[in-house]
Amino acid sequence: MRTFIDVLRRGAWWIVPEVLVAVGLAAGGLYYNAVAPELSEPELRVRATEMLAVELEQATVDEHAKHGHVLSAQDRMLCEVEIFGVDPAGAGRERHLRTAYGYYLCAAGKPGTPFLGALMNAGPAVLHLDAAPGADRVRTVTLQQDFDAQLAAMMPERYRAQASKGFTTADPPRALKERFEREVTNVA
Repeated sequence: MRTFIDVLRRGAWWIVPEVLVAVGLAAGGLYYNAVAPELSEPELRVRATEMLAVELEQATVDEHAKHGHVLSAQDRMLCEVEIFGVDPAGAGRERHLRTAYGYYLCAAGKPGTPFLGALMNAGPAVLHLDAAPGADRVRTVTLQQDFDAQLAAMMPERYRAQASKGFTTADPPRALKERFEREVTNVA
C-alpha cells in the first residue's frame, strides 16, 4: 500500500501547488463573503463618492457629450462629488451597493486654464453600480430637458430636495478649485 508521500515522490508532486491554490481561493472566498468588514452608511457614501468622481473624470469625450458636456480631447476634467444617499440603504458591504445619489461639480480646461475660465458642470448625479458591462453607469440632468422631470426619473423622492439644493457645505467646491489650480492651471 502506497502512502501519500510515496505518491508525491513518484511524480505527483504537481498536486501540492494546486491544493495550495485551492485552499487560498477558498480562504479568499470566505473573506469576501463573510469576513469583509461591514461599513456604516457614511463609510459607504465615502466609497461611492470616490467611485462617482472617478467615473466622471475618466469618461471619454463621447460619454461627456451624452451628459450634455462639450469637451475636447485636450481638456482635463476634475470633479468633486457629495453622495447623500445609497441603495440599498444600510447595505453594509461595498459590493452590496447598487445605486448612489449625489451632486457633482466638475471643471474642465486645457493645461494653463485658470479656474474661473474653466468649463463648469454641476448638478444631481446617479451612479448605477449594477449597470451591465459597457453601459453608462452615470446619469446626470441635462439643460435640454425639464429639470424636475429628469430628477423625478432619476431619483427616489427622498433624495430630490437635497439634489435640488446642491452641496451641503462649501468644502467640495473649495477642494475642486484648489485641485484644479494645482493640476491644470499651474501646469505648463
